[in-house]
Amino acid sequence: MLLFLLAALGRAAPAAPEDPDYYTRLFEDCKKKGSVSCCMASVRRMKDNGFKLFEKSCPKGSVKDTLNCEDSHAWCKPTEEAPRPAVKPAGKKVRGPITRQKAVALAKKAIEKDVSCPPDTPIEVENKGSRVVVTFKTRLPPGTRGPDYHARVTLDAATGRVLQVLGNQD
Repeated sequence: MLLFLLAALGRAAPAAPEDPDYYTRLFEDCKKKGSVSCCMASVRRMKDNGFKLFEKSCPKGSVKDTLNCEDSHAWCKPTEEAPRPAVKPAGKKVRGPITRQKAVALAKKAIEKDVSCPPDTPIEVENKGSRVVVTFKTRLPPGTRGPDYHARVTLDAATGRVLQVLGNQD
């Protein structure tokens, strides 16, 4: 559908992920959607994993995937996913001088004015090389469509500087 809309507007579909602006253009297109946060979350998932937009069918060894919310993009992912990094116990170093506890505290401070999360919100801390990604996940009843997270904060692993904040604004 996205390709059809882009063609109807006289614009080409974003190029392959090797293009440095591929995901940037997808993020920009999300700003025109009804559910901006859902769309952006799907692009973030695609970017984090190097996936590109679904087109007609997936190659052998992969399946179509999407987020369970309105305006999510679709992509092809390998049928066998690589294991995700385990969440480090509190107080242990994530990478660089900031601890998991410090990363969570910095992320909470970054979203405190714009995003409210329930007190029992699950928090996931992922080590992504020179970055630490703190995700404040949502809990949805089974069968309910909605975003995967309230907010996602990307920090510099060495300094703790906030690099990016994605989330639903209150």
